[in-house]
This record gives sequence, structure tokens and C-alpha cells, in this order.
Amino acid sequence: HPTKGTNSIVNTNTTNNQIPDSNKTFVKLSSLFSGFREKVVDGIENLKTQKSSTDNSSNVSTTSGDTTSNNTTTTDSNFKTITKKVIANFEGGYWNPFCPHPTSSMGKSTETMFGLDRYNGNIESTDKGKEFFKIIDDEKIAAGATSSGEGKNMKWTNMGNFCKKWKWLYRGGDKKEKLEDLATDIMEKYFNKNMSSYIKDPKTKEKIMGNKGLLTHMSYASWNGPGFFKKFGKKLEDAVKNGKSDKELIDVAIQSRLDTGLLNQSKVTNAIQDPNSMKLS
Repeated sequence: HPTKGTNSIVNTNTTNNQIPDSNKTFVKLSSLFSGFREKVVDGIENLKTQKSSTDNSSNVSTTSGDTTSNNTTTTDSNFKTITKKVIANFEGGYWNPFCPHPTSSMGKSTETMFGLDRYNGNIESTDKGKEFFKIIDDEKIAAGATSSGEGKNMKWTNMGNFCKKWKWLYRGGDKKEKLEDLATDIMEKYFNKNMSSYIKDPKTKEKIMGNKGLLTHMSYASWNGPGFFKKFGKKLEDAVKNGKSDKELIDVAIQSRLDTGLLNQSKVTNAIQDPNSMKLS
């Protein structure tokens, strides 16, 4: 992926091979031919530019507000595929404090699905986030549950039937695919924001977006939180500036995780080394 900047492929070094001026009878003809040739060349180059813009349109992000083609802080199908695999392999299913789900290690978590904490993560601040949890709320209501209050103060009662189906770690049943798609869209927003805030070096951005192992590392870092994303990004930036190879960058990514107390160390290491080893659930 090229770094952020101009999208033009117009050849600014085009030269005009004018007819020799030695014979004065051809001076006017030479001038007319030269001007005509310039217009033809400009027209051809403009068509090339338009075609290039069309061909690259699938790499333009609509979530970050940046319409620069191939800007490496935007995302593409690789990100979506990798992130769905991150959800399937590293993130848990459903948990709700109003269901008889295990509470150990959950701390002050609120309703959570695929690692998205409904209120602590402010997930419903976006339309995608609202749609995500509305799917689950509709399931509650269909099962006979009722709610009172709003936001973090919302309480649910008569949850028995719902909780029997939506057990701890349940992944949504026939709603799973839609929930995974929405979760991927939600995390795309956080990923783009983190890339814009913490990865300033264009070459490092290019490396992350062009290497599925590094993309796995940094996609999952969006769940780990901005602090870890910044830390991991700084390690990669330093390594890129020091001329490390792609293989060495993978080693840096793995070691930077091993230096933390984060979970899933072995699974994530394997996935960074071989992203194709991750399966979609």
C-alpha cells in the first residue's frame, strides 16, 4: 500500500518533441502541432488517473473520513477477515450480570459480547453499536423479559427463558454472523482511530496493513486498549526505522506481547506467525 499523499499518476515529466524550427515555413505548423499534442497527452493521462482512482476505490475508508486512496490508516477486506478471525479465536461469547453467569474475573463489566462491554466501552455511541445490542435486546423481549431504566442504569427482569438460551459464552446462534459483522465494523472504528493517533510513520502503517501477521497483532490490540496499541505501535515503528525485515517485525510483535500480562499468549503467538491457522467459527 502506498503511503498517504497525492493520488495522481499524471506524468509531469512529459516532453514535447516539437518539429525543428530551422525551416521558417514550418514554425506556425510546429506550434499548432505541439499545442495539439499537449492536449492529447493531457487527455490520455487524465483518463489513466480516473481509471486508477476507480480501481483503488475499494481501499477507501468510509469510516475514518479520509478519502485518500490506499491510505494505510484505512481498512479493507483483509482487515475484516482478520478481525472476524480474532473474534472467533480470541474473544469470548456472551456474558450478562442479569443471567446466572460466572462473575469471577468479570470485575465491573457490564453486558458483554465478543469482548464488547456495552456500557464501560460506550459501544452504543455509534449506530453500529446500537444495532449490535438491539439484536440481543430483541431476543430478551421475545423471550418474555422486561426492562426499566436507561443506559447503564437499565434493569432487566423475567430473564429466565432468555438466559437458558443465551448461556455464558453463547455466540448468538442464528444471529452470530450478523453480530460478528457488526462487531467487526465497530472495531474498525477503534482500529482506525488508534492507527491515526499512535502510528505516525507511513512506512510502519504500510507494513502493518500489508502483513497479515502484523495486522492480526494490531487488530487484537484494539481490544487490548489504546495504551497497549500505542506501546505495540512504538515497538514496530522503532524496528521499521532500524531496517528490520518482515520476519524480524513479526518477532518484535510477538516479544512485545510476551512482555505483557495479556491473555491468550500462546494462541496469539501462533496466529501472528501463521494467520491462516486461525479458523472462522
